[in-house]
Amino acid sequence: EAEIAAMRRASRINDQVVGQAIAALHAGASETEIADLVERLFREKGANRSSEGQLVCFGPNGADPHHGPDGTRLREGDSVVLDIFIPIGRYWCDMTRTVFFRSASEEGRRVYETVKAANLAAEAVIRPGMPMREIDRAARRVIEEAGYGPHFTHRLGHGCGLDCHEPPDNSSACGVLTRPGMVFSVEPGIYLTGKLGVRIEDLVLVTEDGCEVLNAYPKELQVVG
Repeated sequence: EAEIAAMRRASRINDQVVGQAIAALHAGASETEIADLVERLFREKGANRSSEGQLVCFGPNGADPHHGPDGTRLREGDSVVLDIFIPIGRYWCDMTRTVFFRSASEEGRRVYETVKAANLAAEAVIRPGMPMREIDRAARRVIEEAGYGPHFTHRLGHGCGLDCHEPPDNSSACGVLTRPGMVFSVEPGIYLTGKLGVRIEDLVLVTEDGCEVLNAYPKELQVVG
């Protein structure tokens, strides 16, 4: 229970930081500027130091799920992928939200709504005693049926706790059965090379009869700035 409380607290802080980072987006901002802001906000809220860094991706850079922030400047129409994570009181938070800056194309909106539906579909099926691969399948099915199957290029998620990435592997290859008390990520994404990327990630806690989503920051499509 003490560890669960620590994970809940870390995710509450993560919600606050992602909201502040989104509010700070402005034309001409660089990815590194926003990533540095995220680090600073985490420190102000008592986070531990980490060498991991933050993932901030504008526009076409978002099509690389592991793009490291650089000097790319924010422009109208860009998708903005914010994947932020750090230990707080030794326990990790990890979440991703994607927003659009000043405008969103029809394709961007379609991709976003597909990823959101995949995220919600996966979270809806989580309960004790199910193989992890079935959770991955629930999300992947939504993306495949929308025609974007080849563009969901990674596992659905990973365990999280005293390390950011730890067992169990939330993937199509994992037969581990879920148990109450497990915490892992649910992070489907669609990545269109040269155009944009969208990922939506929550941490979830398996309960006795389902799951508790630890992140409360909204998942509705946002056009900001």
